Amino acid sequence: MTDDDGRVTAWLPYLSEDVAGEPPLQTLVEVLEDRKGQGSSRWTLRFDTGAYFGEENTFFPEVTVTFRVEEGQTYHVPLLLSPYSYTSYRGS
Repeated sequence: MTDDDGRVTAWLPYLSEDVAGEPPLQTLVEVLEDRKGQGSSRWTLRFDTGAYFGEENTFFPEVTVTFRVEEGQTYHVPLLLSPYSYTSYRGS
C-alpha cells in the first residue's frame, strides 16, 4: 500500500498459497524489527501495473523486483514505468 507520495506505508509478508484469511499488515519498522540481527535478506516488491494503467492498456500487468538487502543499509528502489517497458535500479 502506498500513500499520496507513492511511499509504502504497510507491508504484506510473503504467505504461501495455503494460508487462508486476511494476511497481517505490518509497518516497515515492524518488519525490520522482526528481522533485526539476521544479516542480509531477499525482498520482493510487486507492482500492480495493470491496475495502474488498466489491464488492456499495458503489456506488463505486473512487475516484480527482487533484490538483496544488507542490514544497516538504506535502499531506494525506483520503478520507471511506461505501458510497454519498465526498469528499476538501486537509487541513492
